[in-house]
Amino acid sequence: GEEMLAEQAHQEFQLWAKHRCRKERAAFWFRKCAEKGHSGGQYELGLYYRAGYEASAHPLETGSMPLPRRDDLAADWFDSAAKQAHPQAQLEYAICLLSGSGVDKDEAKGFQWLQKSAQEGVMVAVFQMGVCYEQGRGTLTDPPQAVSHFREAATHLVVDAMVALARCLERGFGAPKDEREAVAWYRKASDRNPSAMYLLGRALQEGRGAERDEIRAVELYLAAAHHHHDLAPLQIGVSYQHGIGVPRDEAEALRWFMRGAERGNADAMLHVALSFSTGLGTTEDLERYRWWLGRAAEAGNEKAAKMVALQHPARLKGRGGV
Repeated sequence: GEEMLAEQAHQEFQLWAKHRCRKERAAFWFRKCAEKGHSGGQYELGLYYRAGYEASAHPLETGSMPLPRRDDLAADWFDSAAKQAHPQAQLEYAICLLSGSGVDKDEAKGFQWLQKSAQEGVMVAVFQMGVCYEQGRGTLTDPPQAVSHFREAATHLVVDAMVALARCLERGFGAPKDEREAVAWYRKASDRNPSAMYLLGRALQEGRGAERDEIRAVELYLAAAHHHHDLAPLQIGVSYQHGIGVPRDEAEALRWFMRGAERGNADAMLHVALSFSTGLGTTEDLERYRWWLGRAAEAGNEKAAKMVALQHPARLKGRGGV
C-alpha cells in the first residue's frame, strides 16, 4: 500500500544519505507513492523538484541521471500534499505563493496556508506569519502580532525568529524597546545564525544592551564573515582602520573592504575608493579611485553618487539635476 511505498522511499533516501546510494532511486519511490496520493511522498517529491540535483560523479552512482529544478512541479506537489493536510507541505506551498515560486504570486492565499500549518504546530510557519504581520504581506501590518509570533517561534528554538524578535526589541517595533533582551536573543542565536553574530557584534562594539566589548565584537564579525554575511567584512575593515578591538592596520582594513566590495556592498566599495584616493593601506591610485567610486555610486551609495556628480556635472544634468 501507500504506507509501504513511503517507507521504501524513506529507506532509499536514508541509504543515499549514508552510503551515497543513487538519488534517483529515492526519487523513484517518492514518485510512486506521490502518484498514489500519499501526502508524504508528494511533499518529499516537491522538495526534490525544488532543489534538483546534478548527475553524480561518485563511483557508486555511475550512470545517475540529473533531476532538473522545477519550481512549478514542486509547487504542484506541495499543493497536492497541503490539500491533504500535510503541515510541512502547507508551509512550503505558502512560501511558494508568497514568493511567486512556481505559481502566480498570491500573498493573501499564502498567508492562509501559513495559518493552517501554524495551527498544526509548525513553528517555522508561526515565524513566517510574524514576517507577514511585520511587512503587511497577505494581511494588514500589525507590529504587536509580529512580535507575538516571533516570540512564540523563538521560544520553540526557531533561530530566525530569535533574530527577528531581537531586531524588533532593539528598535521598539511592536513592543517596548529593550536592548538587553535583544542582546540576550542575539546571544542564543549567535552560534548558528550569521546575522545574529553580526548584530551581536554591533551591539557589543557600541555597548548597547550589554557591556562594551570591542575585542569580542571583532571575533563575531569574523565568524559572520566566515559564514558569508555581506555586511561583516565592512565592519571588520572599519575596525582595522580605526584600531577598534584589533591593532590598527590600514592594509588589513583595505583587504576587508575589498572582500565586502566583491560581495556587492556599496559602502565597502566607497571605502575601497577612498583608500586608493588617500593611499590608505596601499599606494595612491586615482584611476582605481574613480573606478571604485563609480561602482559604489551605481550600487546605490548616495555619498559616492554625489561625489561622482561633483566630478562630472554633465552626468548630474543628464539625470535631471540642475
